[in-house]
Amino acid sequence: MIEIQSGAVRPTFDVMLDGTVRKVPYTLTQAEMKRMGEATDRGRDKERAFDWFVEFLRPCLGPVVDELDDLTLLMIMNEWKKHRKEAGEPDMGEPSASPE
Repeated sequence: MIEIQSGAVRPTFDVMLDGTVRKVPYTLTQAEMKRMGEATDRGRDKERAFDWFVEFLRPCLGPVVDELDDLTLLMIMNEWKKHRKEAGEPDMGEPSASPE
């Protein structure tokens, strides 16, 4: 049996931004997965994937996300991908990271 609690806290990693620790989730809700797929042409459009990621970060980091440079955003994205991979989640554009 699998026990699931609706609204459970999602796992996060920390981003220190202007001296304040912000939490960024590295799992996705069904709605986020759908938006990501639609926004990125199912992972085939890397530029749109970057745009999607900025929008994903906005609730976590606030409006300052628009002021972050591309290298900083890429650093956050790489950390996000690392945590997703460690958790066994599929990477953006990949069908599955689970063992077969």
